[in-house]
Amino acid sequence: MAHGYPDYGLAAAIQNIYAVVDLGELAARLGSGVNYDRLGNAVLVDDFSAGLGAWDQGTGDVGDSVTLGVGDGKDGAYCAKLGVAGGALNEASVSRYVLYSLPGKFGLEVSFSLTVSMSTVDVTFRYVKGGTMTDAQLRYDVVAGTLGVKTTGGGYQTIATGVALKTGASVYHTMKLAMDSDTARYVRVRVDDVTYSIPAVAVYQETTGEKNALWVDVTCVSVALLSSTLRVDNVVVTQNEP
Repeated sequence: MAHGYPDYGLAAAIQNIYAVVDLGELAARLGSGVNYDRLGNAVLVDDFSAGLGAWDQGTGDVGDSVTLGVGDGKDGAYCAKLGVAGGALNEASVSRYVLYSLPGKFGLEVSFSLTVSMSTVDVTFRYVKGGTMTDAQLRYDVVAGTLGVKTTGGGYQTIATGVALKTGASVYHTMKLAMDSDTARYVRVRVDDVTYSIPAVAVYQETTGEKNALWVDVTCVSVALLSSTLRVDNVVVTQNEP
């Protein structure tokens, strides 16, 4: 039976193979880091193959570190390697500014691998416009096994319990946070194969003197006095989310 179309046009059907009409599928097959959720239009795709030069690096204490992981990536050779030594201020982070865009529905997708003794992993998307900072943040509490989002008042609203992600340097997980800057509401959260629809949950906002900007951040904290490592890869920022 004939099926599909030749890759040089849509004029006639062919046999034995299926045509790839979806350009998103074509990009994924060619090795794009955008191979998980694929919703929205990509504003930033970073697999750290160009290094850490575009990223600000933060550490909390002596011994904490942010380095380029070689041979540790999810799909390619590189990742950002956040090492926490277990001191008093036991955290490490990477963050960067993104090309400013019109308001609307945005997404932030991050892949990561956990080692034992990790306490929390925070993924933050900040949109600043006209003196208002909209701060959407997803927190995975490894110890408690919960997912929470930062909401009005600066606290966290739990959206899922019993979340136990497998640890291991080569075991990558992906989570994506989608928010609407127009309504200051979350849209959904997706972690691996589970999607949580949370359109009624408000995003945290505050007045700021900062100029208009888009900013993303990944921060990890280890259990007190214990060292741990978070590998971060395939950071994807999208706009025009459904």
